[in-house]
This record gives sequence, C-alpha cells and structure tokens, in this order.
Amino acid sequence: DSEQVSTIRFAPEPLTQPTSVAPPADSNLASPADRVASDGSIRDPFELPANLSVGSAEPIQSASPGKELIESREGAIASGNASALPLVISDYSESPDGWFAEAQQLAQNAASIDDMTAIIELCQRALAEAPPAELAGPLRRLAGWAHNRCGEIQIEQGLQAEATRNFQIAISLDPNCSLAIHNRAVTLAQQNESEAALRDFNRVLELNPGLSVAYRNRAELLSSLGRFDEAVRDYTRAIDGLPETAELYRARGIAQQRLGNFDEAAADLDRALNLAPNDADTYTQRGNLSAERGEFEPAVNDLSRAIAIDPNWADAYRSLAWLHATCPDARYRDPQQAIAAAEQAAKLSPPTDCFALDALAAAHASAGNFDDAARIAEQAIASAPPDYVETLRQRLNLYQQGQPFTNQPADSVRAASHEASTRK
Repeated sequence: DSEQVSTIRFAPEPLTQPTSVAPPADSNLASPADRVASDGSIRDPFELPANLSVGSAEPIQSASPGKELIESREGAIASGNASALPLVISDYSESPDGWFAEAQQLAQNAASIDDMTAIIELCQRALAEAPPAELAGPLRRLAGWAHNRCGEIQIEQGLQAEATRNFQIAISLDPNCSLAIHNRAVTLAQQNESEAALRDFNRVLELNPGLSVAYRNRAELLSSLGRFDEAVRDYTRAIDGLPETAELYRARGIAQQRLGNFDEAAADLDRALNLAPNDADTYTQRGNLSAERGEFEPAVNDLSRAIAIDPNWADAYRSLAWLHATCPDARYRDPQQAIAAAEQAAKLSPPTDCFALDALAAAHASAGNFDDAARIAEQAIASAPPDYVETLRQRLNLYQQGQPFTNQPADSVRAASHEASTRK
C-alpha cells in the first residue's frame, strides 16, 4: 500500500496590520487618513522622561485649548512690511495646555513619521512640565497614538524592529491602547513569537471585545498552531462583525476542513464564492476539499477555474499537478498535464518552495521519470520544514525504487499542502 500522507497544516495568509483608527476620543480629534505613505525620513522616537509616570489617568471630555491671539502689527507697519506679517503670530500658548492643543491640531492631518514625531515632541514637552492628571492622561494617550502610527508606517516600510519599538512605547504610554497591543501582537506572530502574540491578542479582546479584526488575526494564528476548534470560534466571532467578508468564510472553511467537518467547510467556501465570485484562492480551496472528499471532477473544474481567473496563482497549478500525478482514480491521472502544471507552479513559486518541488517530483514519477523525480525530491527535502521532511523522504524512497506515489482516496490533494500562499 502507498504511504499515507500527513494532513495539511493550514497556515494563514500573512497576518495584516489593522486599519488605522481615530486617535483617543478624549483628544477631540477627527480620524486621520488611513495608511498614508510616509516621506521616508525617520527620526529617533523620543525616550520617555525619567520622571514620567505611565499610570492611567481619568479621561476628560474636552481639553482647554489654551489659545491666545497676539495681534501686534505696529512693528511691521513701521518697517513698511505689514503685508508679510500674519494677523495671528501664535495660536498657542507656551504651556502644557497650549502644546496639547497644538498636538491635537497637527494630528488632524498627520500623515508621515515627521508629522507623528512633531506630535510626540509636543506631548513630551507638555508632560515634562508635570501637568495635572486630567491633562497628563490625554497627553499620554495622544503620544501613544502617534507612536502607534509611526510603527504602522514603519511596518509598511519593512522596518520591523523600529515598528516594534514604537508599538512598545505606545503601550508604555497607554497600557490600554488596544490598537498598539494588536499591532504588537501581529508583529510578534509574524516573528513566530506565538505565545507572546496570543497573550497580546487576548488582552486586545479583553479591552475591545467587538474588534472583529482581532478575532480574525487570532484565528489565523490559532490555525497556524493547529488549534482549529478555537480558530473556528474566532472566525465565527469575526464573521459576526463582518458578515460580508468573503475571506473570513474561506478561512473558516479551511479550518473546518482540517477538523473533518466537510459539509460545514463546503458551505463556507460556497458562501465565500457567493460574496467574491472571482476569487482564485477560494476556488482552489474548494477544489482541494472536493478532491479530499473523492469528488475529482468538481475538483478539476474548480482548480481549472482558479487558473482561468488568475493565471499566476501558483497554488492552483500545484494542486492540479498533484491531483493529475497522484489521484487514486486512474481516470484523472495524466502525467503530462501533471508535469506541465507542476512546472508552472514551480516557476511561479520561490525556488526553495518545497511543496512546489514535491508536486513536480510526483509529476515526474507519475510519468516514469524516476531519476528526475528523485533529484527534485532531494531538493524539496533540503528546503522543507523539519516536520515535513519525513513525508518527503518516504516519497523519495519510492522514487528511488522506481515507484510513483499514489494517494489514498481521502488524501488526494493533501500532500501538496499549502503551507504558505504565494500571493502577495
């Protein structure tokens, strides 16, 4: 009998940082633009003053803006340059109230790291004057918001370490800043710091139980850890808040598939396609599910449809190659189509993608090209994650013995598991 292959270890799409939200409500600010690219200049974030307490303070409903209008034109008139002098020389007093009001105004349209740094510096200057608690709290929250936005911009620039530092400072300034905690959680998850990321996600949802994106991202992390029951629950909570989001149904469908809940998985994938009828990823996932259920004709149709929608979608080529190379029903085995699809998957994937290489090796073995199959399988082993190496070695042994790999009916697509999406 052919070796039974391991189950798919579903890995989520890369965790995404959440969309920016408005600054703290007690700062009286309008929502700044989301995801605005910075001008590229980065200043060192400020160090917290040594005498600054980061304890929480009671919020205030509105802060005194501290404006003073200075209307002095005599000097300019005397010099004959009155037109060059604005009526208002300074709108803000040199005081904590004034600096806070100025920082609030800047935050209305803040877009770059320079803008955020200016807000931070004003808040730092005000905090250094030891203002009363009713002003210190909003100042810390506004500074925390600006640090969080710096981190978000740095994430877009690929500056992970700098972003993490800004998220950490934001949390130090405002321990209840759920967005900064969430951003730190996402960054930790991307760095494989799973337990720390889970702690942060849990804290975010304690502070903000209705944050659907946090449920979504925690579900992605739980799925990557194989905790599919918990992931399904979190996806469901995310769907409750975002019921028209196709991606969430697709992701929950994959988790249901991993639990063996095939009917529930199919319903979720169908719903995802109703919401997004031209999504190549969902067609690929539904094709994989059909193949796992032994429904090979619908599987081929869905995988072919995915390729028609997106000719550069490597996952669909890889799954189609695997089905044509290893299908337990001989009517669907087609070595030449398998090789063609596997070569395209390899072309569209990173050179060290062990799953694309695995599919290509199986395709060559199905055509009787066992030397090529063994050589490619060795390349796959060299780049495989540790927990997948043994499965690949078992297939390599078959190829070295002149035998192709054929799936058992319940595992028709599993071996070419999609540990990492190639779509960016």
